[in-house]
Amino acid sequence: MTDEDKISYFRYQAIRFLNEELQDAYYDQAVLISKSLAGIMKTLMIKRLESSFHAFKITLNNLLVSTQRMIKMFEDDKVLIAPDLNINELIEKGFSMEEIEELIIQLSTDNPKNNIFKAEDFEPEFLMGLKKDEALLRELHDEWKLVKEDPKIDKLFQALENDLLNKYKNPTGQLIIFTESNDTADYLAEKLEAYKGNGVLKISSANRNKIFETIQANFDANYTGKRKDDYQILITTDVLAEGVNLHRANVLVNYDTPWNATRLMQRIGRINRIGSVAGVVYNYIFYPSQHGDEEIKLYKNALIKLQGFHSAYGEDTQVFTHEELVEQFELFKEGMPDEEDKRLLYLRFIREFKDANPKEFKRIKSFPLKARTARKNKNVNMEDSKDTTLIFLKSPYKMEFYSVNKDNEVKALSFLEAVEQFEAKAAEQGYDIPPVHFENVQAALTEFDKDFLGSTTETVTTTDKADAISAQAKKFMRDFKSITRKDDTKKACEALLNLIDKGTFTPLPNEIRKLKRQLDKKTISYGQADNLIVAIAQKYDAFDNGEDEDSLQVEIDLNVTPEIVITETFID
Repeated sequence: MTDEDKISYFRYQAIRFLNEELQDAYYDQAVLISKSLAGIMKTLMIKRLESSFHAFKITLNNLLVSTQRMIKMFEDDKVLIAPDLNINELIEKGFSMEEIEELIIQLSTDNPKNNIFKAEDFEPEFLMGLKKDEALLRELHDEWKLVKEDPKIDKLFQALENDLLNKYKNPTGQLIIFTESNDTADYLAEKLEAYKGNGVLKISSANRNKIFETIQANFDANYTGKRKDDYQILITTDVLAEGVNLHRANVLVNYDTPWNATRLMQRIGRINRIGSVAGVVYNYIFYPSQHGDEEIKLYKNALIKLQGFHSAYGEDTQVFTHEELVEQFELFKEGMPDEEDKRLLYLRFIREFKDANPKEFKRIKSFPLKARTARKNKNVNMEDSKDTTLIFLKSPYKMEFYSVNKDNEVKALSFLEAVEQFEAKAAEQGYDIPPVHFENVQAALTEFDKDFLGSTTETVTTTDKADAISAQAKKFMRDFKSITRKDDTKKACEALLNLIDKGTFTPLPNEIRKLKRQLDKKTISYGQADNLIVAIAQKYDAFDNGEDEDSLQVEIDLNVTPEIVITETFID
């Protein structure tokens, strides 16, 4: 269903509930649909605008024409309502109104929702609303006709020369471009053919099956027939997101962000395949504009959806943004019993327990934070475990597992090390916690704060080393500023660059280097780094530089104190 079809359908629903002859019980639904219609249309229009100016102009024109046709129906006293037909499409194909009316009458036998109404069947306000819509759409249509520049396509042309077709990144010189909109695909094909000449292949549902072998011969590295090199650039909608190999190419461009973010994973799967001729796959994405995303939250929607997949299935590749948290869950790992990764075993156990014991799972899930107990040390596989405490701490920025012994010595644990020691039999008895428990927990909290960010303990002994660290910190700030989407973080990066240049705070470059190390080791995510960079800038008063205070005011929660999730101490 196209965007225009969706708009027509919701418009039909509004008309159906506004019909005077319907029962009064439908009135509330009519009001609800009428109010939501504007929001639905706005979302669809913004999606089209984010895809391309060309697609937006087409939809704007189609909406104007369909609104004018609806007004004409009211004037002719024949309002055609047919959810099973695309009336505007039939008109475009040359069907007369009489032929369309006959089709509607035939359909009304099986589905009375298809019908021909008189103008008096509707509230007078509806026609008034249509005329207001027509006036607004005409004004927008006329204004957009004057828009000739397209900064998005200009950016694509710039990237073609500097990045996308760079022979060092792209050894085959082939490129795949995905878009949600067929109108955008047509537009890109036209512009790229004019820009690059021949070698551009555009695919949609209309021609996919007809030229499938051409696609394989030119872009499938596993194609067993005679390979061809007729096309350099493939432009396609999501009709090629599944069921075809395109891995002679190793560079992919997402010209827009799909509403269903799983499409991003399917798209990159076309070129990230066994048999690829290149060792590295490059995935480029045009993010939604800041203003558009504020309205429809497309970026956030995609991030949340993809993060859900990463968490559930252990994907280890970021496909949309640096903010994705990924972790590799290997199915097979040498040295493990049956060569099966223990993390997978625990994940399977939790899922099976949830399915078999839903009430108990819900009860455990609702446990408050700071849950604590004491256990007999004979029940854990740990040397000298008496008075040792296991501690799970979590903050908005990271989580950590610690083991603290009776001498208050703190040891960081991996997830597997911690879960193996936390594991207990269902019938195992709990005991009152000993006094040492609180000392151990405090030692872990202190270690968490010290290990998290804080002031670095490293010292710089030479000017050359200090200069090198400062250069690394400045490069990291410049790089991060270029990839972050948050204005606050961009301001913080710029402010910290100025402070590093001034050399006022000698620990600052080391502190930034430590943050970079955490990011490189994936102990924090890019989203967390966004907030931490702002936190560092506030810590060093980097924003206090005499400019307009309001313009540089940045608010962020600087509380990095972790929550104590669960703790347990082992006793005799």
